[in-house]
Amino acid sequence: MNIDALLNTIIVPNKGNAFYRLTNADNKSWLIPSKNASSALLLYQPSSTKGRVLKKFFPLLCRSYLCRKLIHAEQVKCVLNADIQNLICRIFNVDNFEFAMFLGTPSVHQKITLQIFQDKNILGYCKISDSQDVEELFVAEGSMLTYLHDKGVNNIPHCLFSGNLNGYSVFIQSTVKTSRSAIIHEWSPIHQNFLNDVKCRTQQDILFENSDFYRDIIALKNNLNRLPFSLNVNILRSAILDIEKSLSGKIVHFCAYHGDYTPWNMFVEDGSLFVFDWEYAGCTYPPMLDRYHFFLQVAYFEKHWSPTDVISYINSDKGSWIDVNMLILYLLSIFSRYVNREKGSVADNANPQYFFWNEILNYSYPRSNFSGFIP
Repeated sequence: MNIDALLNTIIVPNKGNAFYRLTNADNKSWLIPSKNASSALLLYQPSSTKGRVLKKFFPLLCRSYLCRKLIHAEQVKCVLNADIQNLICRIFNVDNFEFAMFLGTPSVHQKITLQIFQDKNILGYCKISDSQDVEELFVAEGSMLTYLHDKGVNNIPHCLFSGNLNGYSVFIQSTVKTSRSAIIHEWSPIHQNFLNDVKCRTQQDILFENSDFYRDIIALKNNLNRLPFSLNVNILRSAILDIEKSLSGKIVHFCAYHGDYTPWNMFVEDGSLFVFDWEYAGCTYPPMLDRYHFFLQVAYFEKHWSPTDVISYINSDKGSWIDVNMLILYLLSIFSRYVNREKGSVADNANPQYFFWNEILNYSYPRSNFSGFIP
């Protein structure tokens, strides 16, 4: 089922309140209610300057037909179906609520996210999918959040509900987000402190072969033939073999890994970083891989850097924090996630990030040295 078909199973169109369906150049769509649009727009987390300007002025722009046409905002009316409404009311112990909706990033794991709120008070978030793979991610995320809370990690959501409702999967989580919440797009001590805390609370000494990271790189090694032929697959294979040779049979010091630690999956509230969307998390990964993910995702999606720009940064004083061996571990992990979630051969034009990562790996691998390396 495509995302619009899923949408039509959870809403009743042409009834209820007025919304604006906003679609950007990346084919991402949001349903923003005309009432309390400022609160609803807390769900909208643009990565571009143009998107941030649109977010700031959208409540004014949407009043004009010409402006709506210019920003690709379509007027619609809808209401959630009774089953979703009743579930949300029960979970949050309310009689009524408002919602905004993000229709997800186009991918095999695309899902719908609802922001549940009352006036300026955000109650939580509800994620919905009809995919078996995404349902498994929801189950894993619920387990991961329980694990992290048990370890004493703060400023993460609580899973309030995870289950099946009339054939689709639903995941509902708490939040502390308010109109004062801020999104920081540059790395700062607050990001590092959160990762330091996660490392301190979850680090464990584990046999390399028993780790989540080992599972990932073996899955990648077994599926290299799915990657586009134009990639330098041999360098991926060589890096995997080097890591296996260095770490096999060794005790490593691994910890929890968010897996998608980016500005759009976190916010700052009252000086504290709150981090959500733990769908891709794992318990036993090399420490601080999340910093490499933050760096490269911001470079690619927000700064629109080329691999040459990244390499220039690595060689600059600002890039002195980068450990080439750890960068390679991260690149193998992210390759593994994307290749295995596609469940089939990947065409040359399927994901330009493959070529971005591959060029960085081509540069980094000759400069690595895994002899005696234990993260």
